[in-house]
Amino acid sequence: MSTNVQIGRVISKLLIARTTRGVPVVLIEGWISFKKPRMGAKPAKFSLNTLVMGPTHFIDKLAYQNEEFKARRLSAKYLVNDPSGRSISKALEYEADVENSTGSVLTRIWRYLLILLFERPKFVELYDTGRLTLVYAAFARLTGRRLVFFLRGMELWGNERGRKVSPWRMWGLKVSLKLAKLIIVKELNILEDLKRLRWVPQSKIRFLGNAVPVVKGKSARWEERPIDVIFLNTIKPFRNVPILLQALEQAFCWKVDLKVLIAGFSVFENEIRGRFKEEENKVLQMMDRMEMGERIELRGFVNDGRSLLAKSKVFILPADIVFPNFALLEAMSLGCVPIVGDGEGAKNIVDHESSGLVVSRTAQAISHALIKVLSDSHVWQQYSLNAKAKIEKNFSISQWADHLLSIRREVFSDE
Repeated sequence: MSTNVQIGRVISKLLIARTTRGVPVVLIEGWISFKKPRMGAKPAKFSLNTLVMGPTHFIDKLAYQNEEFKARRLSAKYLVNDPSGRSISKALEYEADVENSTGSVLTRIWRYLLILLFERPKFVELYDTGRLTLVYAAFARLTGRRLVFFLRGMELWGNERGRKVSPWRMWGLKVSLKLAKLIIVKELNILEDLKRLRWVPQSKIRFLGNAVPVVKGKSARWEERPIDVIFLNTIKPFRNVPILLQALEQAFCWKVDLKVLIAGFSVFENEIRGRFKEEENKVLQMMDRMEMGERIELRGFVNDGRSLLAKSKVFILPADIVFPNFALLEAMSLGCVPIVGDGEGAKNIVDHESSGLVVSRTAQAISHALIKVLSDSHVWQQYSLNAKAKIEKNFSISQWADHLLSIRREVFSDE
C-alpha cells in the first residue's frame, strides 16, 4: 500500500478497535505498521501534547488525567505494556488514545521512537519501566521532547529496604532523572530519598500527589451499602494486611456476620509479573490458619472499584505509607468512611474524628475504630459527609491538572 510503510513482517496479530467517536485503541504484539505523513505537508512542530510512557496498565488515575486534558483541549497518548489486556477495555470506556505494546524489547523501543518522530509529542511523561527507562529518557531528549519524570513510590528503594534491584538498574534510573528537566514526586518519602541521594538538584523536583474526580450529588446512605468493610489495594508488605486480618478476627467476635471484601490479589489473575506474590501467599496462608476463608470475600484486580467503594461503609488501610493512596481518595470521594493507620501522611488526608479515624497500626486499635464507626449510623453519616467534602476541597482532579500544567509552564518557560 502506497500510503503505508511496512516495518518488518507481521509476526502476530494487530488488533485495532475504535470507539463511537473514532478514537483508535491499538493492541500490538510483534511488529507493526504505521501511516506515512502526507507528502508535501509541512508538519507542525508538535502534533501531540503529551505522551505518557511506562505505566503497565491504563487505569482510572490515568483515565482521570486524560479526561482533564481533553477538557482543556490537550491531546494525550498512553503507551503501556499490559500482558493482561485489561487496559484496552478501560481505554474504550474513557475513549482514550492508548497503545498496548507487548512485543519484544526492540519492538517496544521502535514503536516509541516512531511516536516521538511522527506524532511529535511536546511533553513525554516517563515512569520507571526498569531496564528500558534510560533508553526512553535518552530518546526523548535526543528528539527534543520536554521530559517529565514521574516517581510514584518504591522506585528509589534498594536492597536495604528489602527490594531486590540491580546496581545497573539504579544507575539507569539515576541517569534518567538527570536527563529530565522536571521530576514529579507522588509520595513524601521520595522527597527525603532524593535529598539524601543528591542525584539531582532540588530545583528540578515538585511534589504532586494523587487526585480524583469530585462526585456531585448525595452519596449512598448507610442502608444502601451492603459491604461493611473493604480493602482495595495491591497487597504490599508496607500495607500491613496481616494486621487487618487480626483486627477483623476481633471484630467478628463483636459481629459475626460482618460483610468484608479484600481485593487486589495478583495471584488470582493471569498476572505473571506480580511483584508481591510472596506477600499475597503469606496473607492467604494466614487466613487459612485463622479459618477466615469463608468469612471474607477475596478478589483479584477489579474493574468496578468505584462501584464497590460506593457500596461499602468503611475503607481500612493500616499502611506505613498512607499519603496519597489513590483508593483511599476514591473511597472518601464516594462517602466511604476511612480508618487508616498512623503511617506517613495519614493526617494530610484524614482529619481524625471528623472525616474518618487515624489510629495506631495495631489490630486492637483498628478493631476498636471499626466497631465505633459501625455501631452508630449517625457518627458514620457525619464522617461520610466530611470525607467527601475533604476530597472536594483538597484532592480534586481538576485542581491537580491545573497544578500540573502550571508547573510545566513554570519549568519549561524558556523553551
